[in-house]
Amino acid sequence: MLWVVEQRNLWGDLGAILQSGMARREASSGPLKLERTGPFLPPLSTPWFGPEGSRVVVSDVLRCHLEGAGFAGLRFCAVAYSRVVRLNWHAWDLSAEEPAEYPKWGEPGSYIEDQAHDLVATAAMPAAWELLGPIFPLLLERLESPDGGYLDQFQTKGATVAHPHLFLSRPTYGELVVDETGRELLTRHAGEWVRFCNVELSVEPGDACDSPVL
Repeated sequence: MLWVVEQRNLWGDLGAILQSGMARREASSGPLKLERTGPFLPPLSTPWFGPEGSRVVVSDVLRCHLEGAGFAGLRFCAVAYSRVVRLNWHAWDLSAEEPAEYPKWGEPGSYIEDQAHDLVATAAMPAAWELLGPIFPLLLERLESPDGGYLDQFQTKGATVAHPHLFLSRPTYGELVVDETGRELLTRHAGEWVRFCNVELSVEPGDACDSPVL
């Protein structure tokens, strides 16, 4: 069984920006640069990076656990903090329907863009890493709800034999996917900060992808 891994569903777009911040690169081969809240960093987050969709960022602690598990083909690149805004949102009531504080101008990005860069918070930030692989080609389609919107459920359009325990489905706009072993590790070390969306296997003849692309 496979699952697509996503960050915690928390207060819609407001919670997404609080957890992940925003990402960019100054050069195509350069490190990912984050603008985010701090000094708290979730163990796994998925900041939006326009040209390539969301990127997967993991804490140094989670990186060590992933490397220690011996998962094949994992690569990590150090992430740089270009802007850190002090905001201890993780101490709010995370079970509430709304965040304890709203951004000044109502837009999610205002949590970061309208606040000063905090050098002390930046210095306290833990090391972070961009997860770059492995890539295993897998076509996934998010299922729609009969009542409108989308479900936390996907369907494949290809085979899933010989896949790694943890992989990205595409180099750009790809999903982070895990099997039972990968899910167990993330549940143990990322806990409340991730959710798992079930993947329905729908293999058609001629769609097989027999090996991962590392």
